[in-house]
Amino acid sequence: KNDKYDGHGKFVGHRGNKYNGNYKQHRKNGFGTETLPNGDVYTGTWKMSKKWTGTLIKTSKNNCIEQYEEGVIKVDTKC
Repeated sequence: KNDKYDGHGKFVGHRGNKYNGNYKQHRKNGFGTETLPNGDVYTGTWKMSKKWTGTLIKTSKNNCIEQYEEGVIKVDTKC
């Protein structure tokens, strides 16, 4: 819509980051999964491109797990 992402889509950045999920007004919004080049994966909801409610598994740090609730890290295990 107006040259901006809106709805469901996939994106691969020039640095190798990948996102598969929903967009609103060219920002990650709703459910989606982001995979970073180092192997870290966040799955959950986004609010205006901010991790909102979900899980980040940091494979780059021995599978450290961060739980997000309303944009704030609530649980940080094995880090």
